[in-house]
Amino acid sequence: MFTLRALAGSGLIRHPSVERAESVTGWLLLTAAIYVFNGITDRAGDVANHSARPIASGTLSRRAALIWCIGLGLAGLSLCAAASAADLMLAGVMLVLGWAYSAGPALKNTAAGFATVIGLGAGLTYGAGLASRGPFSQREAAFVAAFALWVTLCCAAKDFSDLEGDRLAGRRTWPVVFGARSAARLLALLAVCGAGVVMVTSQLAGMTPFPAIVVSCGSVVLGASALRHADAPDRRARRRPYRVFMLTQYLTNGALIVLLGV
Repeated sequence: MFTLRALAGSGLIRHPSVERAESVTGWLLLTAAIYVFNGITDRAGDVANHSARPIASGTLSRRAALIWCIGLGLAGLSLCAAASAADLMLAGVMLVLGWAYSAGPALKNTAAGFATVIGLGAGLTYGAGLASRGPFSQREAAFVAAFALWVTLCCAAKDFSDLEGDRLAGRRTWPVVFGARSAARLLALLAVCGAGVVMVTSQLAGMTPFPAIVVSCGSVVLGASALRHADAPDRRARRRPYRVFMLTQYLTNGALIVLLGV
């Protein structure tokens, strides 16, 4: 997903250049480093959730994970520095954000902290892609900012399937705090509101409406899926809202890359 965002922001596929390739590759490595670090800190909760993530399942040792985390982070910073000074600055902010999410203040433990980090991570990724291009239009920046807001509002879709592990780890996610049904209703409302912001921004920016339509349709399906599956006894069923959330992002970023070349 982060690679798609970087590709959408940089326009690398339709307008290839060394700087854009360095930015996208560097961001991919940074994201991998952050996720490996998160896997280290999330081990107890992942085991409780019966997650198949490598560290939780024992496929990857903690020591090896730390080595990979450091190596990937340094390689990613180096490539972003080669792309542009702005990319390097955003990469540094991204690493600090990743640390704050998993350790330090452990922002992942609260619904507000989790949403803020996920949304900012999306926005920073789009920003790094745009920075690698040099000059970019305000309409493109406005749309990806609105879409990052939608990601912020809807990322709680992940929490329904992780209820047991989150409660065990002391995280105050929406399903833990409000209960699954109330959390589903809140998610459905925010998804539709976020889609409205995306649609209005798209219209004001004079962009083709297709990406915004994808977000709107995805938001309706996301809300319906959350209301139906939030408290299902089967964890796979409770994960369906998250799958809709991710699919909406895949389709929207694909539309941005193919139709707009942003």
